[in-house]
Amino acid sequence: MSQRLLDLANYQSGGAKIFAGRDRGAFVRSAAALAEFEKSADDVLEVRVPDETYAVTSSFFLALFGATIRALGEAEFRRRVHFTGRPVERLVDQSIWEALEAQKPFSLA
Repeated sequence: MSQRLLDLANYQSGGAKIFAGRDRGAFVRSAAALAEFEKSADDVLEVRVPDETYAVTSSFFLALFGATIRALGEAEFRRRVHFTGRPVERLVDQSIWEALEAQKPFSLA
């Protein structure tokens, strides 16, 4: 098992305190090689959300993690992906529902 780190502070533009937008989420997903993470059954991912963050939007989060949630399922996603820093539990819960249960979650491609 290996521990991976995704520090969102590395993806802040000009000190921005909001993580928003599908395009930005898709960019971070690609840069963090999350498709590779999904394939390695034992890797664990720590996601650091800077404490000074004002918001992480659902569009950003779903573009970043929607495919991961669908690939792993809820239980495995919660087991392997851990969030530290600013609390985002409500966003995680809502996004899991959106990715797995919504009739047609918005296109992430």
